[in-house]
Amino acid sequence: MSTTTFPPADFVLPSTEAEEWRYSRIGDLDLASFRPTASAVVGDGPFVSRLADHPDAGALLGRAVGASTDAFVDLNASLAADALVVDIPAGTVVEEPIELAHVIEAGGISFPRVVVRVGEDAEVTVVERSATDAVDAIVV
Repeated sequence: MSTTTFPPADFVLPSTEAEEWRYSRIGDLDLASFRPTASAVVGDGPFVSRLADHPDAGALLGRAVGASTDAFVDLNASLAADALVVDIPAGTVVEEPIELAHVIEAGGISFPRVVVRVGEDAEVTVVERSATDAVDAIVV
């Protein structure tokens, strides 16, 4: 899918005929009124890195995305620029929550992706927030 036209010409919104969208107002969603924007995905600490900088990047992304039948997962997969990785080694207990934030520009649509890998006998709490200075923004 190309980002020159948004939404991409081959993107079709789900229908309320599908059970998971039955009680939604998905038909009222006008994606064309939003513009793709880079969201600032913020998170730091010894266990957080950008996917592009992670030595297991290819394997991690393939496990996180996999095959999909969801239009929004497919849209995210085609337009996500990078991902944030939280990687906790086996046996590690992270005492404080790891906080991640997605900051979206007003009128924007963002495609963040977070991959969390927790080793055997490890413990962590990850808190993920999305924020914008206006209510007219979408995170896909």
